[in-house]
Amino acid sequence: MKSNVTEILCRSFPIGKDKSEKPTRQNNRFISGKNIITEKSAEIIDKFLKGLEEATKSDYYKYMNHLNATLAAINGYSIPSTTIAGNSELGVVIRVFEKVNSTGKKLTLFDLINAKSFQVKDNQYKGGLSDYLTNQIIKITEENENLTSGVNIFLKYDEDKESFEKLDRIARIIEIMHLIKKGSTPSIFQSAMLSKEPEFWFENWIKEGQKLLEIISWMDDEGLFDIGQITFLEYAIAIFLANPKSFEELKFKMEIKKYTLYLTLSGSTFNKSNLDVVEKIYTISKQITDNNGSKKYDYNSPSSSPNLTQEKILGFTVSKSEFEAIINIF
Repeated sequence: MKSNVTEILCRSFPIGKDKSEKPTRQNNRFISGKNIITEKSAEIIDKFLKGLEEATKSDYYKYMNHLNATLAAINGYSIPSTTIAGNSELGVVIRVFEKVNSTGKKLTLFDLINAKSFQVKDNQYKGGLSDYLTNQIIKITEENENLTSGVNIFLKYDEDKESFEKLDRIARIIEIMHLIKKGSTPSIFQSAMLSKEPEFWFENWIKEGQKLLEIISWMDDEGLFDIGQITFLEYAIAIFLANPKSFEELKFKMEIKKYTLYLTLSGSTFNKSNLDVVEKIYTISKQITDNNGSKKYDYNSPSSSPNLTQEKILGFTVSKSEFEAIINIF
């Protein structure tokens, strides 16, 4: 319904910075939820509408009918609620949180890991894993500005929110590294990651965080984020962390770069079916670091020459990763 009354009811009322009550807020324009639940809203609405000099009797009845119907619908709507005792363990709260958020917008694995991380007893971790990692990363990059560019790209730093959108990549890298070190197949399972004690993530970050960021920075310097598949790069970082000596070996770094280029130029997709390649690359890293530098390295690289023709190369557009890969090689 359009009328001069509509404009009056829909206009904005600025609130002062001091948050003080304004006359318009005290003139029955706002109705508390308590008044609606206790069915006292009609009296307030009636008083408000009658106070509007511009409102005709017809406007009054139309608004009353509309508002009564709206409030009746709200009053008859059932809202489920869960009450948790104030002295409940945090684990109970987290399980309820997971259950409630299992519908609608699905929580990510990192959301659940972060929620569970509030169970830690150490005060330095009390803010949760997400805030802890964010603060740690910002601190490290401020101390070493050379790391900033690559880290911000890989973890997708949001300047407005002052947060990283892809901290889940750190959790996956730590899990893969952990499995490689154990000699297990580096296949990620959500149930296994959620079953870990929250201290696991904090402790591994303390051990590996600095090196992890240095590896990310090296990948940025080599242009791998422009040409590589993120899934493989996550596994590559985990391999470096599982065998830290390999990051000091130029020959092994070039193996990682060669395979990154190979995936792009051959049109291959890296996924869970490539885990045998991950194990092979890790074995190569051990062969290189465990052998004396003067010895020849005897291994078969997982990389091979992609089938590239002149026509195929000329068909790469500047917006494609294949073009970036060719430029990187040159």
